[in-house]
Amino acid sequence: MKRILFSIFLFVIPLLLWLGFEALANHFTQRFDPLKTDSHKQTFYVNPDYFKDFFLYRIENFIGLSLSNQAILQEKQQALRIFCLGGSTTAGYPYNTAPAFESKASFPNYLRLILQFNPEMASVQMLNFGCNALNSLNIRQIVQDIEAYEPDLVIIYTGHNEYFGPNEFAVSKEKTLYYQNPGFYFPFMTFKRTFLYQGMRNLIPFLVPHSESGIQDYYQWTLQNGIHPADSINQRVEHYFSDNIEQMVQYARHKKFRLVFCKPVSNLMFPPFLSLHDDKLSDRQIQLCDSLLVQGRRAMIEADKTLSFQLLQRAVDIDSRYALAQYLLGLAKVESESDQSGQKNLEMARDCDGMPFRAKSFVYRVLDRYKGDPHVTVIDLPEQLSALSDSPFPPMELFLEHVHPTQEGYYLIARILAESLLQKRLLPGITELRYPDFSECQRVLSIDPIHVAQMEEKFPQDSFFHQLALLNPEIENYMHFLRLQAQQKLARLRATADE
Repeated sequence: MKRILFSIFLFVIPLLLWLGFEALANHFTQRFDPLKTDSHKQTFYVNPDYFKDFFLYRIENFIGLSLSNQAILQEKQQALRIFCLGGSTTAGYPYNTAPAFESKASFPNYLRLILQFNPEMASVQMLNFGCNALNSLNIRQIVQDIEAYEPDLVIIYTGHNEYFGPNEFAVSKEKTLYYQNPGFYFPFMTFKRTFLYQGMRNLIPFLVPHSESGIQDYYQWTLQNGIHPADSINQRVEHYFSDNIEQMVQYARHKKFRLVFCKPVSNLMFPPFLSLHDDKLSDRQIQLCDSLLVQGRRAMIEADKTLSFQLLQRAVDIDSRYALAQYLLGLAKVESESDQSGQKNLEMARDCDGMPFRAKSFVYRVLDRYKGDPHVTVIDLPEQLSALSDSPFPPMELFLEHVHPTQEGYYLIARILAESLLQKRLLPGITELRYPDFSECQRVLSIDPIHVAQMEEKFPQDSFFHQLALLNPEIENYMHFLRLQAQQKLARLRATADE
C-alpha cells in the first residue's frame, strides 16, 4: 500500500507543481488570455499571442489581427459592450490587416463610428476579434474565453473557412478534418496553451534549424486537396459547423449574453477555384464536357446567346456537379438578364467548388434554424445587400474577389448591422439612428482613398490569387477586371483631387 501511495505522490506532486506554475505564470503574463490588461491606461487590449495559438505552424510577420479597434476601457459602467468575432472579413482583410494598405476599413470600425455618431446613445465599447482564417470551431472557443469580460452583444461572422480553418495551404484535407474534430481540438488546444508546450516549440528550431513549416505552393497544394461534392468530408464539415453553432448558442443562453449571427456574403460572380469531374464518368464523357465548355465560352464571347446556352446546358447535363460548367451557364444566364435562373447555377458552382473558400449552402441552412430563437439574432446580409441592386445576389462591385468586400462593401455591411440591431431593439434607449456617409467615415478613420485604390490595383498580383489563377483561366479574367476597376477608381479620384 505504501508503494502505491508513493508511486501516486511521485506523479501527482510534480503534476500539481506544474499546473500551479502554469496558472501563476499566466496570471502575471496573461499569455493565454484573449485580452491583456494595461494598468496605466486602465484598458483591456487584444492579445495577438492568443490568436497565434490557433495555427499549427509558427507564423512569421503575423498580420492576422486587425490593426485597429483593439482596446476598451476596463470599467464597463453603463457602456454597451460589443465584441465582433470572425475570420478575415471581420478583421477587414486586406485593408485592416495588411500594413501596406494603412487603412482602418472594416465593418466593426464602421459600425462603431455609426453608433458613436448618435450622441443620445450610451457609450459604446467595441472590440474587433477578427483574425484571418478562423472558422466556427475557433470562434466557439473564443466565445467561451471572452465571457469573463461581460459582453452585451457578440456579433459573429463565420462560414467561409469551415473546411481548412487557420491551417489552409499547410495541412492536407484529411489531417485538417481530424484537427476540426472538437474531441481532438479542445484537448490539443488546452495543451498548446501551456508554457511547457511553448517552451518545447521554441526549442525545435534550435534542434532542427533547417526545418520548413507550411507549404507556400498554393497551386500544388490545391490540386492535391480538392474536395468533390460527393466526398464524405462535406457531411463531416457540415456536422461540425452545426455543432459549433449550437454549442455557442447554448453557452450564450447559459451566460445570458446576446449572440448576433451574420449570414456571410460571397461573390457568386467569382469563378470556382477548382472543378472536379465525377470519377464515374468515362474519359470520353469528360473530354466531351470540356469541349462543350470551350465552345460555349467562345459562343458567349461572340454574343451568340442561343448557341452558348445549348452548349453549356449539354455540359451541365453530362456532369451537373462540375463547378465550371455550372458557373459558365449561370454567367450566361445573368448576362442575358435571366438573373433568377442564373443565381441557382452560380450557387451550385459555389457549392461544387473543389476548393471551398466560400460558405456553402449548409451554412445558411444551419443559421436559419435560429431565426426564431429569442436569445439569437440572425442577420441575412446576402439578402439585404442584394436589395441594393436589381440582382438577386450581392453586387460584384462590392467585392475584391470571392468573399472580401471593398471598403464600400464593409461600410454597407456596417449600416445593415446597425439598422438590424436597432430593429431588434438591441440598442438600449434608441428608436432611430442617423448615419454618417461613407466619405465622412473615411475622413474620421484617416483613410486616404487614393492610396487604397493604388493598393487595390496591385492586390491581384500581390495576393495568393496569382498562383490560384493557374487553376482556372476564369480567375485570371476576374483579376483583370479587378485591376481595371481599381484603375478606373484611381483615375476618378485623381481627377477629383485636381479640381
